[in-house]
Amino acid sequence: MFGGEASILGPAPRGMVAGSTDSTRRKRTPPILQAKMATETPISPAPLTALPIRVEIFEDFESLGGFKGQWNALAQAVAASPSLSFEYAALGWREVGSARPDAALRVLVALAGEDLIAVWPLYVETGSWGRMAIHLGCGGHEEYAGPIVVRDSRRREASRLLFRAARDQADVLIVHNIAHDNPIREFLDRAPLLKHRGMIRSPAVSAGLTTDWATWMAARSKSFRSGLKYDRKRLSQLGEVRLEKIEAPDRVDRTVDWIFQIKRRSLAEHNITRSWVLHAEALRFFQEVCKASEGVNVYALMAGDEIAAAAVTLESSNTMEYYLTAYNHDLSLYSPGNLLLEDLIALCFARKLAFDFRITGEFYKLRWADSGIDYYGYHLATTPRGAPFLLKHLQRRAVLKTKLFIKRALKGLRGRLAAPKPSAPKAG
Repeated sequence: MFGGEASILGPAPRGMVAGSTDSTRRKRTPPILQAKMATETPISPAPLTALPIRVEIFEDFESLGGFKGQWNALAQAVAASPSLSFEYAALGWREVGSARPDAALRVLVALAGEDLIAVWPLYVETGSWGRMAIHLGCGGHEEYAGPIVVRDSRRREASRLLFRAARDQADVLIVHNIAHDNPIREFLDRAPLLKHRGMIRSPAVSAGLTTDWATWMAARSKSFRSGLKYDRKRLSQLGEVRLEKIEAPDRVDRTVDWIFQIKRRSLAEHNITRSWVLHAEALRFFQEVCKASEGVNVYALMAGDEIAAAAVTLESSNTMEYYLTAYNHDLSLYSPGNLLLEDLIALCFARKLAFDFRITGEFYKLRWADSGIDYYGYHLATTPRGAPFLLKHLQRRAVLKTKLFIKRALKGLRGRLAAPKPSAPKAG
C-alpha cells in the first residue's frame, strides 16, 4: 500500500531517538536493542506510578515504529480522535509535513520506564518570523489536536513535561481544537506568555449514547421528518437510495477524489485561491489514511450507481466526527447532504456513538444537533522572537471580527428597511 515507504507505518529496526526535556539527543540505537524497540507492547494494566517520567523527542517515524502499538492502544483507551493515531500522524508527515522544505518532525513522547503514557505529534516550521510548532495532520489545521495522555495519577505530571518540551521547540506554539478536559490546558492557561485563547462549540447529536433512533426522531418536528421522507422518496426515483461504507481501495481513492473535486469547484466559484483542499498532498493524504488508519472511514449515499453525497468520518470508541464532506450539486433539489446526515446519525444510534458535526455551527447542523462540545485553541509566543507573529495574528482576528460585525449589522439594517411599514390608522 505504501510502496517503498511502508516502514513508516510499521515497526522499524533502527532509527534515531531524540533526547528528553533538556533537548539532548540519544545516539543511534545499538544493534542489540533494535529488536526490543520494534516490539509492540500493550499499555500496562497496572501502571507503576513510582517510575520517573521522562519526555523524549523523536525526529523520524522509523524510530517511533516500536511504539506504534502502545500509541494506538493509549489513543483507544482514552477515546481519542483517529486524527491522533500513529498512522494519521505518520501519513501527515509523509504526505504533508515533509513536503514543506523548512519543516522538521518533533513527536513528543512521555515514558515511564518503557511504558508510553502520553504522546504529542508536532512539527516545526521555520520562516522569517522564527520557528512555529504545530499539530501534525492533513495540513488544514482543523483536526482535534493536543496530546493524548493516560488517565491515571501520572496524567498531570506527564502533561506538564510535554508542555515544557513543546514550548522549548519553537518561538510560537499553536494548539488547535483541544478538548475541554485535556490536561494540557492547565499549563497552556497558566503560561506567563503572550498568548491568545479561543473557544468554539461543535454541534453534536449525543442522544445516541442513551436512547434509540426511533424515539429521538419522533421528538423532531413533523415538518422536519416529513421533509426528509419527501426528499428520499424523490431521490429514489433515480435509483435505490442506500448508504455504503466504501472499503475497496480503488473505490476509496475515487470517492475521496470525488469529494475533493467538488470542494475545489466550490472554492473556484467563490474565487478562493488559498486553501489546504487545493494542495495535491492533502488529496493523497486522505486517500492513503482512509485505507491505512482504523477509524478513518469513507461513506457514500448512493442513488442507483451515482454518488449523491459522501463523507470522510473519524470514528473513535464513542464518537463519529463528520470531517470531510461533499454532495452532488446536480442533485441539490433532493437535499442529498441532509439524507446522508440522516443515515450516518441513524448508524451512530445503532452503534451507541455520539455524532460530532465539528467546529462550525452552520444552520443545517443546528437543525440536527441536540448538544455541543467545547474545544479550545491556543496561540502562544514562547520567545520574544515569536511576539510579532502573535501580535499580527491578534490583529487579523480583530479585523475579521470587525468585518463580520459590520456585515451582520448591514444585513439587519437591510432587512428592517425592506420590511413593510405599518399602515396609518384610518380616520373616523
